[in-house]
Amino acid sequence: MVTHSLFTKKPVADLNGMYGLHDRRAKIPWLWIAFLFLMLLIFTASTPFMFYWPMEELLGQHFKGGIAAGIEHLQAGNPKRRAGMVVLFICSLIIIGRTKNRLQVNDFLGCTLIFYWSWILLSLTWSIDPSYTIRRLAVVFIVWFSAFAMASRFTLRQLATLAVFITGFTLLIGIGNELRLGTFDLAREKWRFSGVLHCVSMGWNCGILALSAIFLVTDEKRKKVWFILWSIIIIAIVFLLLTKTRTAVGAAIVSIGFYWFKAVSAPRKVFMVLGIIILLSASYVTLGQRLFYYGEEASTLGRGEAAKSTVSSLTGRLPLWNYCFKFAAERPIQGYGFSSFINAETIEEIYVNVGWAPSSIHSGYVNELMGTGFIGMGALISMLIFALKRALYLAKQNPAYLYPASAVIWLSFNLFLETTLIIGTSFMAFWGMMLLTKLAFLPAEEPKQQ
Repeated sequence: MVTHSLFTKKPVADLNGMYGLHDRRAKIPWLWIAFLFLMLLIFTASTPFMFYWPMEELLGQHFKGGIAAGIEHLQAGNPKRRAGMVVLFICSLIIIGRTKNRLQVNDFLGCTLIFYWSWILLSLTWSIDPSYTIRRLAVVFIVWFSAFAMASRFTLRQLATLAVFITGFTLLIGIGNELRLGTFDLAREKWRFSGVLHCVSMGWNCGILALSAIFLVTDEKRKKVWFILWSIIIIAIVFLLLTKTRTAVGAAIVSIGFYWFKAVSAPRKVFMVLGIIILLSASYVTLGQRLFYYGEEASTLGRGEAAKSTVSSLTGRLPLWNYCFKFAAERPIQGYGFSSFINAETIEEIYVNVGWAPSSIHSGYVNELMGTGFIGMGALISMLIFALKRALYLAKQNPAYLYPASAVIWLSFNLFLETTLIIGTSFMAFWGMMLLTKLAFLPAEEPKQQ
């Protein structure tokens, strides 16, 4: 028995039917629409949209409350996020209960991911704040479980469709919100597009949207769908640049460039390389030494001197990491408990010594070092390496696996300077976890028949 993907009439790998239904034309599209909107609502609750954020950023009020607000936030958590996680968990139980058991442990990747989960769970026994650690563990395991449930049910193409839908709607809502508030201002140097999220999160959102749409457009033959997807790609890239988030932009460029270079034919690769060389050469002949000046200006993404002045400290991250490393030397093997080094008890001391009150360590790798030591950080890095290796191996038989390979590159790049993509509740974190669990615990998909 076979089922059909959302974008083609040709059969693909059997996924036991969409919720057990076989009449694609009559029922599956409506189920898709209902399901996609349900997932959008769930992640809107788990990572609440901040409709006030652009205005507060314009007025310089987005840090209001200071250290007291930070402590209160760490102690109380977010009720909407809890509700979203409960609904996500219930939906995942339903999905996995109606999915044929295809669980398997794939080589070193599956074993490493199991070890990583076991180690972060074990960190509860040595945590400096067990009650806070158990909250973080509960959230992250719900997200991982839900990600596996989704990965076990849907094809890579369907997961990419889910990503385009949720990130696309998030972008549209963000654009509408900025226009409503009147904060959309291309002429203002300090303005960064954020919409309904922090500008960094919106940068991730746009990067995932562009990468997923490029994957979907690769084999798309229908002209209307092809045109729509390319329109989405262009819009996503434009607004990604408008977030002025250097890490998110760099990660998107690297991952999309990798996917496109691997996916296109050899003649097109030669054309691309020659085109870049000719463009750079022509620019140097035309602009001379000014090319380097313009390159430096472009590296700030329009943020001006303010961005240049924070490069040396990575926008305040280096002082925070240096402070963390002093404590890491005292507990290098096990750390201080999964994602628990910054908690309601330590944040005030961090504020006094570092000069600001961070909500996270702003590096997935340093966060793992502080929470679960060199063992946990080593497991995380190994997991990413094995995931990339397996995706590239599977891509030799099925080019669709270039999508998760590019996603792993995107995730690895972003984790250098951000934390929540591996421990958070946003769709961006969920997207990475879906693709990692698909690589780690599920059989390889058969190539799409031509």
